[in-house]
Amino acid sequence: MIVMKFGGTSWNRRPPIERVAGIVKARRERRPVVVVSAMGKTTNKLLAIAARRHRRPARRLYRPASRPARLPFARGAPGGAARGTREPGPFSGRALPGTHGAGEGSGGAWRTDARSIDAISAYGERLSSYIVTLGFRHFGLVAEHVDSRDAIVTDNRHTQAAPNFPETNKRLALIVPPLAQRAVVVMGGFIGATEDGVTTTLGRGGSDFTASIVGAAIDAEEIEIWTDVDGMLTADPPFCPAATASRRSRSPKPPSWLTSAPRSCTRPPWRRPWKRTSRC
Repeated sequence: MIVMKFGGTSWNRRPPIERVAGIVKARRERRPVVVVSAMGKTTNKLLAIAARRHRRPARRLYRPASRPARLPFARGAPGGAARGTREPGPFSGRALPGTHGAGEGSGGAWRTDARSIDAISAYGERLSSYIVTLGFRHFGLVAEHVDSRDAIVTDNRHTQAAPNFPETNKRLALIVPPLAQRAVVVMGGFIGATEDGVTTTLGRGGSDFTASIVGAAIDAEEIEIWTDVDGMLTADPPFCPAATASRRSRSPKPPSWLTSAPRSCTRPPWRRPWKRTSRC
């Protein structure tokens, strides 16, 4: 198995989703598990809405949908959720932010504590993983959606939750490999849940962290982090305006500026789970 993580710019239009489906299809024999971020800027927009609602509690900042939203992939999409998964849909299981769950206390008083912020910001990955699953099916892939909150168990430090690795590894090993035998598994990054089922988030950049957690738990051969850019810059543009984008690295060794960078740059949190398996 391999883990493939894709950033949010891969889902904001139909052509990029089709392109990603082709990339995943080419690796189908390696049993890919796909981890996705929220669509570009979605998390920031959700948090901005929460902040506005906090400042003006009497104002209604959302309009309930009179009918279900239509996605270009939804018509005729195969159904049937497997054990350990929910049928794809951002409305399943837990209340949505802005309706009657996250962010609202007794009597309709709006709360913006860390727990509510997690519930609100998590919606971006919940939605993107749903869209990607339907998109993959539309473009000919057998895909199954796994809600990351069912598999990644964390403590209750909202907005900066830490995984409970023993329980998380146990759940991922139980849920993901059987599904990956027959389908492309799609999961949302960045999100998890406490043992009591309360939604949590892993902090900014948490989708890469999710990919590493999943890869270590299922003993993946490889973790691929895909991003929609022209290439790697040869230098830091603020310090070297003449930096150019290199589309391909010809050396198996990392560039010298990366090996001499501060520890926080070269040893981000997402490396920790993978390092525990002695692969890093």
